[in-house]
Amino acid sequence: MLWCVFFVFAFGQDFAVCEHPEYQANPCIIYAHEAYTVFWLDHRNPTSIYAARVTTDGCLIDTNAHHIYTGLPTDDIRVAADDEQLLIVFRQGC
Repeated sequence: MLWCVFFVFAFGQDFAVCEHPEYQANPCIIYAHEAYTVFWLDHRNPTSIYAARVTTDGCLIDTNAHHIYTGLPTDDIRVAADDEQLLIVFRQGC
């Protein structure tokens, strides 16, 4: 379960971004387009990258997270944004 502890500072409480029983790790958070987007590695079969948006007042927009990529992503997810798009980069492989 991926808990969004980052938001404790901003909203005063933690909450689950993903409650899937498999292991989630390595969140990467960006604020863009009037919301936070949380990306993470999800160790469902096979390992994937998922994302969910959270409002500025701490409400989860995407209760069913968006599946972004399936393969062998490693631990380092990085995200950048401009006025219209998000760019996610990560290392593929061992």
